[in-house]
Amino acid sequence: MQKRNGFRMRARSVFRRVFHLLVGWLGIRRFKEHSFFESLLARPAALADFGAHRGEFFVALKSEYSISRALLIEANPALAESLKGTFGNEATVLHAALVGGNNKGPIIFTRSTNPESSSIFREWSAAYGIADQVDVPTIDLSSNSEVRGTSGLGKV
Repeated sequence: MQKRNGFRMRARSVFRRVFHLLVGWLGIRRFKEHSFFESLLARPAALADFGAHRGEFFVALKSEYSISRALLIEANPALAESLKGTFGNEATVLHAALVGGNNKGPIIFTRSTNPESSSIFREWSAAYGIADQVDVPTIDLSSNSEVRGTSGLGKV
């Protein structure tokens, strides 16, 4: 049994190394569990972070790259206010939910007892328990000049 487990551990280690070599060879970078092709990133970069949460991705990206323009969009009202206080001088922060098509007006945002699970999709939030629900304004991707004017790296 120990031999088989040892083989599995070595095989997993080899596969992990091969995976990381391929990722590096393809120029794929990872920040805060999000991947992007570094070779396609403009210098300086423009960033649109949809679901910015606490701004972790923005902080990680700007620590290694020059950012010419940043748009941080967050539906959770408390987190959006926190982003404005933290990054108000460095980025445009919008409190809104991202929609497409003919969705107009506010949308119900469900805050979970686990902030990572808060969402416009009630089912996702319900897994950890629902704290409350609030109406949030929406942004339509196709018609909003702030979003359309940001080209470069988009993180959802």
